[in-house]
Amino acid sequence: MSSEVPAGSRVLWPCGNLSKDFSFSGEIENFVLDPVVCYETVKSSDFEGQLESLFLNDKPSVSVLFSPSIALNFNDWLKASDEMGAEVLSSLPLQILFFFNAWYFAAFFIAEVLMYIYKGEVLPFPSGDLAQEVIVLFLLTGVEFFRQYLGRRGNLTERKLPMLISILLGIACIVCCLYLILWQTYVLRFEVIINAIQLAMIVLEIIFSIIAFITFARNESYS
Repeated sequence: MSSEVPAGSRVLWPCGNLSKDFSFSGEIENFVLDPVVCYETVKSSDFEGQLESLFLNDKPSVSVLFSPSIALNFNDWLKASDEMGAEVLSSLPLQILFFFNAWYFAAFFIAEVLMYIYKGEVLPFPSGDLAQEVIVLFLLTGVEFFRQYLGRRGNLTERKLPMLISILLGIACIVCCLYLILWQTYVLRFEVIINAIQLAMIVLEIIFSIIAFITFARNESYS
């Protein structure tokens, strides 16, 4: 070909609208390529229906794709099909517990702050004890926020690591709740009630989180 057409000549390249960049190699690398779009590739209106019917009756063992456009459409369909047919492993009871516990803990925190204000005004505290107990409350608030955030995120995305961290943070929250019930300088009856409810919700969430964690791990081992 190089003997018939001088180097640097313009070469007409009829192609479709989805054609990829083309470059010459070897002895004809000096030619100038002029692509001309002469046809347009259009996906069949019943493309998804035909595939669904085919895979429903008897899934092929091998798929042969002879065109880049077919490969793109086929890959998109497979992804959408996998997402629609994938089994949902997230725990609905756990997500409901996280939802209600988020609202409950907000009320719990406000109630505890008001009770500390009351106890600080009415009851005599040894030096530094009130500040220590307030620090524990704020520590519990921070840990509880991240525990619920990671637990919800891990449950919805079906990921093990956030669930595991949420479980470990739950143990820390249990210790803080036990401190507020058992080891405060002054423990009001109302504090015992609201802390017991918070403690029960945390324990339930840890149990459901462990179940969800095991479910996610088993699914990974099977897939």
